[in-house]
Amino acid sequence: AFVKVPFQTELRDIPVPDLGANEVLVRVSACGVCGTDLHNARDLAKGEAVPLGHEFCGSVESTGPGVQDFRPGEKGIVENHTALARSEAAKNGDLVNSTDLYITMGQPCMAEFVKTHVMALHRSRSLSTPEAAIAEPLTVALDLVESSDIALGSTVAIIGAGPIGLMALALVKLKGAAKAVIAQPSHSKARIALARKLGADRVVEAVGLPLTFL
Repeated sequence: AFVKVPFQTELRDIPVPDLGANEVLVRVSACGVCGTDLHNARDLAKGEAVPLGHEFCGSVESTGPGVQDFRPGEKGIVENHTALARSEAAKNGDLVNSTDLYITMGQPCMAEFVKTHVMALHRSRSLSTPEAAIAEPLTVALDLVESSDIALGSTVAIIGAGPIGLMALALVKLKGAAKAVIAQPSHSKARIALARKLGADRVVEAVGLPLTFL
């Protein structure tokens, strides 16, 4: 699937990709819709349609000749960007600035098959298909929390009760925060209710009226 402005989707028949020695062909089981996909559909993809989807899971369809760790039928989750540990930055533990990235999300992942590197594939083990499909946004929330240096017993504010904000809410409590306050625009009562259910100590409902501006 491909998408362009304004929310136009295209289904295309594309060849099943050939595999390199260390690559894996994944049969997609489920693929989520990210905020990036919505931005592309609403504002960004004004010319040629761009690939749709990158939050996905599936099962191994086939493997390249150099792959020893996976067998057809095994279920897994795929990273968007994977440091292959060859660059100087990667060897020093600085994966963010690695220059040897394998990029899976350049192809449409809302598709029947996706090609990836064996190092980008992780077994999903006991996770259900819906759970495995949201593992990628969970890693975003986890990175956010790990980068925030949350002290034991602290109070944490989270802006936005979307999927990543709600995941961050659960994670900051596991990290040791005593209280978590989350702000969410009032248009989504479901998100506000879920924030309370997931343990928010206070939910600030952002109504968008000048009277409430600080």
